[in-house]
Amino acid sequence: MILSDAQWNRSNSFETNVILLDGLTGTGKTMVMKILDTYQSVTPPKFNYQLEQILIGIDVGEIRRDFGIQLLQLLLDQVQYDWAIGREINLRPKDLSSVLTSKKRIAYLKNLMKTDGNLVENRVKLEKQDLLLVTHQLIDAAVTVDHVPGKRLTHILCVRHPYFLLNHWVSYIPMHGNSSTDFTLVDGIKPWFIKENRDLYLQANTKERAMISIIELINKSLDYMDESRTNLIVLDFENFVLNPMAYLDRLSESVSLRESRGLGKVMRQQKLPRIHINDTLTRSIYKRYAADTLTTKNHHEQDYEIMRERSKEGVSTELFSEFENVAKRYENRFGVWF
Repeated sequence: MILSDAQWNRSNSFETNVILLDGLTGTGKTMVMKILDTYQSVTPPKFNYQLEQILIGIDVGEIRRDFGIQLLQLLLDQVQYDWAIGREINLRPKDLSSVLTSKKRIAYLKNLMKTDGNLVENRVKLEKQDLLLVTHQLIDAAVTVDHVPGKRLTHILCVRHPYFLLNHWVSYIPMHGNSSTDFTLVDGIKPWFIKENRDLYLQANTKERAMISIIELINKSLDYMDESRTNLIVLDFENFVLNPMAYLDRLSESVSLRESRGLGKVMRQQKLPRIHINDTLTRSIYKRYAADTLTTKNHHEQDYEIMRERSKEGVSTELFSEFENVAKRYENRFGVWF
């Protein structure tokens, strides 16, 4: 008896808008997450590494697409269900995604007392809240979510100028393949997203590895933007922090955000709008990623030149030239902020 290939289809699912807040580590996702959390039409933000890992597995060909799509569907339905009944609450007050810091913490805690089971489906339909999930450097790998039955993807992609990402990534890149608290998929010590410069990456020092990573990811981000996807919203860090309301108006129109509560207070807490792009918050986790090396003492143009010159140190001339080309490509798309 010959068995036919399995058809991994699942017709029963929550009808859900999925907002993926994505982008390279260090591009301001936490800041944007706090702003989006003020809107009553979205669930409290949640980091979801399992979602990332399934999407990456499909992207690199290690998970069969139809099987992976059902995994995604089940995972997203589970996240929606867990939210509706108050399951898996993050009560750690210092965590960036703690429900205690959410504008919807009262509603979330009330969900603890609500019934579970089949009645949840009707409640989800009535509340019509979009899932807000935070991911890391998925970029074009995220598009598979839009092919999951019952799910509609809005992809918010955060980007930042390469010169201002480098210090952050120098402190971050050694965690890949070495730290049990880092959940990036790796091939040995090479992270999954290094595809064009595999051999060069393995032979490089830490700063060069950080530079290679940024080159590949920024190029991939810009290529992805060139596809003119209607469900893609790009937030370039420099212009966003200087003029956030222009971006928030566009977000509200695209995602149909409803009824913001406490937006003004959150904007003040996040120091928005800013006079200087380096006027960031001071948190221990940011210091871990070298945010304390940024300064507001210099004018923007002078600050830009300092960051560019620092980028040259300790890397090959050829690699810096490629890095500079990516920076120019970024500027051609978004302009300069001074």
